[in-house]
Amino acid sequence: MKDAYLIAASTVCIVLMTVSVAIAQRIDEPLAAYWLQFACSQDANQSASGYCQGAIEASYSVMEGWCVPKDVTPAEVKRIVVDELLSASFSPLEPAAEFIWGVIDSTWPCR
Repeated sequence: MKDAYLIAASTVCIVLMTVSVAIAQRIDEPLAAYWLQFACSQDANQSASGYCQGAIEASYSVMEGWCVPKDVTPAEVKRIVVDELLSASFSPLEPAAEFIWGVIDSTWPCR
C-alpha cells in the first residue's frame, strides 16, 4: 500500500512540473498586429476586449527601455496604444509587440 501512495505522489509531482515547464515556453510565432487590431475593435465583446488589454499589457511588460512617466497610468498607456492600433494598417504578419513598443517609444521617448 505504501508503494501505491509513493507512485501516486511521484506521478502528481511529475505532472505538476511538466505543466509549469509547458506554460513557460515561448510561442514560436508572435501575435500579429492585424489580429490584435481585430480584437481591440470588438468593443461589445468583453472577451475580445479583455484579450486586447491583456495582450497590450503583456507586450509592454517585457519592453526594454521603459520611459513612461510614473504619473501615467497603465490604462492611459493602453488607451493610447489602442487608439494608434485602430487607426493603423498592417501586413498580416507584422508583430504586435513591435508596434506596441513603437507607440510607447514615440509617445514617451527616453531622453
